[in-house]
Amino acid sequence: MKNIIPKKRLNKSFVGICLLVLMATTVIRLYSLNDTLSYNEDDEKYSWESQDDLQRRRLGQTIEHPFQSTPGGSHVKFQETAEVIIQRTYDELKRHGHIPGSGRFNQLLHNKSQRRLAKIPFNTATVKKRTYRNLKKGGKLTPGTIPFNVELQRREKDFLQKQIKKRGLELEKKVHYNQEDVKEELVRTLKDTEDKWIRGNFLKRHKSNMHNRDEQIHEAEVRHTMSDESRRLVSDSLYKDAQDGVEAAIELSEQLSEGLSVDDDLNMLDALNSFEPMTICDRPTDVGTVEDFASFLNNAHCDEFIQEKPIVILANIEGEHLHGRTGNNLLEFLHAVQMARDNNIQLGIMTHSWAMTVLQKMWMSIESADWQAQFESAFCIKIFDFPSELEGWDARYNTTKELFYYESDTPLSEYIDTQEKALRTLFRNYNHGDGYDTYRLPTQDMCSGIRDIFGDGASTAIYSVIHSRHLEGLPGQRLLKKIARNSGCDPTAALNMEPEYVKSILRPLGMLNYPIVFISDGQDPTVLERLRADPEISHLLHTPSQSSSWLGGDITAAVMSSVFIGNPASSFSGFIAKSRLSLGFGHSYLFRGKDSNGEWRTVCGDSCVFDRNIYGVMA
Repeated sequence: MKNIIPKKRLNKSFVGICLLVLMATTVIRLYSLNDTLSYNEDDEKYSWESQDDLQRRRLGQTIEHPFQSTPGGSHVKFQETAEVIIQRTYDELKRHGHIPGSGRFNQLLHNKSQRRLAKIPFNTATVKKRTYRNLKKGGKLTPGTIPFNVELQRREKDFLQKQIKKRGLELEKKVHYNQEDVKEELVRTLKDTEDKWIRGNFLKRHKSNMHNRDEQIHEAEVRHTMSDESRRLVSDSLYKDAQDGVEAAIELSEQLSEGLSVDDDLNMLDALNSFEPMTICDRPTDVGTVEDFASFLNNAHCDEFIQEKPIVILANIEGEHLHGRTGNNLLEFLHAVQMARDNNIQLGIMTHSWAMTVLQKMWMSIESADWQAQFESAFCIKIFDFPSELEGWDARYNTTKELFYYESDTPLSEYIDTQEKALRTLFRNYNHGDGYDTYRLPTQDMCSGIRDIFGDGASTAIYSVIHSRHLEGLPGQRLLKKIARNSGCDPTAALNMEPEYVKSILRPLGMLNYPIVFISDGQDPTVLERLRADPEISHLLHTPSQSSSWLGGDITAAVMSSVFIGNPASSFSGFIAKSRLSLGFGHSYLFRGKDSNGEWRTVCGDSCVFDRNIYGVMA
């Protein structure tokens, strides 16, 4: 039977049909919802790409499949992809009002980014091809055999798992850098917003809390500020040229204290170089290589102890009881140091006395054979082991109550100098938990509180401390009312520590995104209960564990905090605030009141804890 259609015409028809099919296929792909033919300017050619990839590229966010065999390698492609996704998530959270650096922000950034990173497609064909080639190149296994296929699957799985892990590492880096950047900015903000010397007139209280002492307060502020500048100048100069540092410090000190001179520059240089940058529990203070050079020149050496000169002895007096608890006892020691200086008399201490016991619990523990010499040179205090050693000395004694109520007539600027020098000396010699006291009992670690709460992050943690003190009820209320009359602060707020009061301090500083450590005397548990019931505060609260909760641990945690909120009627809070100021820290909130708009504000700055007209005998 003959073909109806000639062979030549059949060939032409077949070719035509093939061309029609090819054209139809091209048109379908061109208008497909999933793929688009686009021109790549880098390769100078057309290629098919998904609508999603095209959209990303048009938005300037091109994300190629990270494991395609492309120039630059899969790791580079993945890094670019992860960075784009994480940055986009970061910006999105900011737009929705989340605060960068907060615990909630970082949690959302981590979770959302992780989910999005997990959706990055792997080019499994490329993975298999590369893994197959590498395995075959090894030559140990024959392609096509069962062992070869098993090993091939294992390597493919390991490769994919490693790439997923890399996504997580990129994310963790972003979260870490975000936290560090926000921390650095917050530290700068806190430093710029200190109100150490604020005073003034306030609502319902027409008398200024300067008490007609404007000039004296201004002099103290100038002296304190210049001392800070002298510390920084000496510190900077010592790193450049030690001798220039001495000369600069001497010049500044002469501006501060007329008549001061240095007989031997070389001896002074040795003394300057003996100082080290001051850190406590690996946390930096704002005290440089030399704390306060003017104060240093005044207290660089101790006069020789002689029997002919009167000496006040800190000792246990038979029939006398200690006046108050630890806060009072520390204040009594500081008053004794001041009294000796004011009256140009010597100061001594018995090894087994109330003063030595209070001090050695937290500072100056015995750690070396020359401990006694170190103690005496640090405080200019003579140590006596036995009463018989006092024979021939003009010894005088004061009860702890007499020391507590001692009030110095020294001008405010000089008073702050002397007190801060003593406080810095204490914290230069804080206990590390590897020494013992004069009773041969082991001493505790002053850093235990911070390290218990923050662990490895203790050295850089940003946190606030609330010190709640009930003060035995009515006596504490009366004392706070008296302080309120002198300072203008609220007569009850610091006792109650209501959540709104705490938040009025922390919110403007951005500190409601960081931990809050609560320490107290335990007399009023309702304070902690109210704070735990507040939704903005409860998840931030931390309390020291029983194993690390002790006075020394609490003091250090509070002194080294970013923000401290205390009770001005508590000598313990006062000691913490004084220590913070002596170490260069601001943001100690003890004196707060409401203005005419009903808003909480600081009515007396950090330095008010040294002002006898404000703080009375507790100054």
